[in-house]
Amino acid sequence: ATVDLHEYVFRYGLKHGCITEYDQLKQLNPEGIANIIEEFSNACNNNSLATILPILRNILRFLHEEHILKQIIPVW
Repeated sequence: ATVDLHEYVFRYGLKHGCITEYDQLKQLNPEGIANIIEEFSNACNNNSLATILPILRNILRFLHEEHILKQIIPVW
């Protein structure tokens, strides 16, 4: 269930960040992240967001540590 939830957050983030290619993922910036969070906020209640946002934070941290994200993004 944990892997499925992480996969859901990652795929939903890609979809609503309009990210369809690796190069687009590498260009993800704070504005794009804000858009993804807004989409989650529109689709989820506060309890769900309390679960989803830490997962999103971990995904962003991983992408940064793996040098996939070009820009340093504050990971709350």
